[in-house]
Amino acid sequence: MASKTYTTAAHKNQGLIIGLLCGLLLFGCMPKANVSVPDRQIPPALPPAGKTPAPPSARPDGAQVQAAQALVEQGRQYLAQGATDAAIRVLERSVALDATIGQHYYYLAEAWLIKQNIRQAREFNRLADLHLGRDPDWQNRIVRQDDRIRKLDH
Repeated sequence: MASKTYTTAAHKNQGLIIGLLCGLLLFGCMPKANVSVPDRQIPPALPPAGKTPAPPSARPDGAQVQAAQALVEQGRQYLAQGATDAAIRVLERSVALDATIGQHYYYLAEAWLIKQNIRQAREFNRLADLHLGRDPDWQNRIVRQDDRIRKLDH
């Protein structure tokens, strides 16, 4: 008996998220330099402004959005405490719940910047810009973060 396959926007999004997480795992396993980083003041997450809503079929439910936002805040706090690896794990879970929240990309870029993984930092900075670039407060943060990434790359 032949089985039917159904493809929906949700299934495609799940595939993209799984691919992103696999990439994170792959690049996250690369050896990093053991560098001490001074204490940082990690800015609080701001509510997104001017964000284009996702199509109804791709939108996570309210509980998922709230859980993802709570994880973003937890990840930000881990970064502020210097717990970079814990922050990355929590922020990756946030991405899996709601890929449209731009703040987790910014904080993931920050975490990878701290670990001096330029490739990952640059990619997450690009995604943060894609999701938050219309908000002037976030745009300033993203540009400053990009400047720090470029300085480490040279």
